Amino acid sequence: MCIRDSTYIIQKYIEKPFLFEKRKFDIRCFALVTSINGIIKAYYYHEGYLRTSSKDYSIHNLSKSVHLTNEAVQIKYKGFGKHEAGNKVSYSEFSKYLANYCRDNRIEPGVSFKDDILPKIKVRMKVRIGCDRRYY
Repeated sequence: MCIRDSTYIIQKYIEKPFLFEKRKFDIRCFALVTSINGIIKAYYYHEGYLRTSSKDYSIHNLSKSVHLTNEAVQIKYKGFGKHEAGNKVSYSEFSKYLANYCRDNRIEPGVSFKDDILPKIKVRMKVRIGCDRRYY
């Protein structure tokens, strides 16, 4: 088989991810993107959520319930919904967790989800869709 005739996905697994209550998570955010007469506009929805795994993170436990946060995967496991309804955490809940984490670990200045993380996500979304900032 020739490499150029195949498709590969190569990624680096993060062995020490930032965790929510000892569990992996991903951040879900939403935007509506329109293109009218070649003009692209994107509208960012202000509220989203985090999807969490059902079990505590361990690099040694290879179970999908530990490493994948997809609801289609998590719903198959006994721990689904044990910690949060539907394994989902609101932005405001995560903001509180992050503030407490920074305080407890003496991280100064603290990291704000709303002021530090979300703006970076928005910038990356704009770059990915090639959107002019005035519409975002």
